[in-house]
Amino acid sequence: MSLFLTIGGMLLLLVGAMGLISGDWLLIAAGLFGGLVLLALSRIIDLLEDISRQRSGAPFAAGQLAKLMRRSPARSVESELFDVHLNPRGGREYPLLHLGGEAYLRARVFLSYLRQDGDQYTFELPGQEPVTLSRTSGYAEGADLFEFQEQVFVKLRAIGMRAVVDGQKVKLEREPVR
Repeated sequence: MSLFLTIGGMLLLLVGAMGLISGDWLLIAAGLFGGLVLLALSRIIDLLEDISRQRSGAPFAAGQLAKLMRRSPARSVESELFDVHLNPRGGREYPLLHLGGEAYLRARVFLSYLRQDGDQYTFELPGQEPVTLSRTSGYAEGADLFEFQEQVFVKLRAIGMRAVVDGQKVKLEREPVR
């Protein structure tokens, strides 16, 4: 549905541009107004679908998860407890995902403190007991460790960590003991 609205909005904007060329104010007004309204409706429908999925607890479709990852900005990750592993571009920027009320980061952040044996990942962070988690293919509600598009993500709380967001920075701290 939103795809058709987006296409329709673009076509109406094109009509508005043709009105600019011809000097027809009615085409300009109708094209610009109608195009922007349809594009806005398309975006609203996307947002409502995301909200509906979240409230229902239904699992993410692959396309929805990919869209969520694209919308998650890369932030500089830092910690006073351990060294953050550099990303492939030599920086410390990684996307922080929020799924099902939990914060997830790429397991690569912890690469210096990580051992892998098949689907078993053991995190050995300084000052903490080792934590072994099983990797699942794709995200499921509450997953501690999952793989998506050849990237592995870990739920921070599962390894005793939490993320404190400060602007474009994410500071990793120990999760308080309850």
